[in-house]
Amino acid sequence: MPDGKLWTQRDRYDNEIYLTHERWSHITEASNHPELAMNKTNYHYDREADVLYISFGASEHTVTVELSVNLIFRLDLGKENGGHHPTAIGMTVLFPAQLLRLGHSPLRLELDRLRRQSPEIQSAVLQTLSQPPVSEVLLAELAFAAPAPPLPELLAAA
Repeated sequence: MPDGKLWTQRDRYDNEIYLTHERWSHITEASNHPELAMNKTNYHYDREADVLYISFGASEHTVTVELSVNLIFRLDLGKENGGHHPTAIGMTVLFPAQLLRLGHSPLRLELDRLRRQSPEIQSAVLQTLSQPPVSEVLLAELAFAAPAPPLPELLAAA
């Protein structure tokens, strides 16, 4: 997109809003989230930008993972603290109000971009999604697509 825009959306007043590379860096950079210093779940909804920030804690070793177009997940893999388990640091949900208006109720987000991550990141994300505090605010469901049989088997079955 021109002018460094990653994508554009329309807000509830039909104004064009857009996400630039600079804003994306701000969203995904852990040092830009002072609310992460808290040790309890903290919610902040930016109505103007239609962005929901959910913070679970803080870490100096945060990895940012884009799980879908609308969900960014931050976690500490646990490598720096003696090999402990991965820990959820926070989530950012982009355009939740718009998704709800489009009929995504309850708000459902497919984690289609998780498969782009390394096996280590995939495992850490799945582990943290299924445990508190993340499991207290997000219901993670897994679905496996059955592989399609080869074409000769399909033709023989017909």
